Amino acid sequence: SEDVFAVIAEARVADARGETAQAAAAYQRALNAGSSAELVSQYFELLKRTSGLRRFLADTRNAIAESPEDLNRAAQLYFYHQQAGNTAEAERALLDFAQRKQARGANWTALELERIARLFQAIHAHQHAARHYYA
Repeated sequence: SEDVFAVIAEARVADARGETAQAAAAYQRALNAGSSAELVSQYFELLKRTSGLRRFLADTRNAIAESPEDLNRAAQLYFYHQQAGNTAEAERALLDFAQRKQARGANWTALELERIARLFQAIHAHQHAARHYYA
């Protein structure tokens, strides 16, 4: 989409100037549970190249601790593991989020259900995807 193109362009320009922190910040602002595969891939390539993966993981875990019912934070952990090729841990990130949400008796929004279902589907966790698509 146009927004994805603008974010990637902004990040690439900053990166080309040697402003990798600004490039990462552009991606981080845009990253959410509905982010395109292209945006996620570009962001994680930057993190790998700039040795930013550990910090990303630590920041993500802290964000989840602060906002345990925020799907976008859980999606960041999911993307971290998905991009590393660890689909079991990616799936666990989403299952843990769903469990936290259920334990607190929080209601799901239609957008949350759609997005978590798509994330499950992307790692071929079809049973979990179906459960959220049809909830």
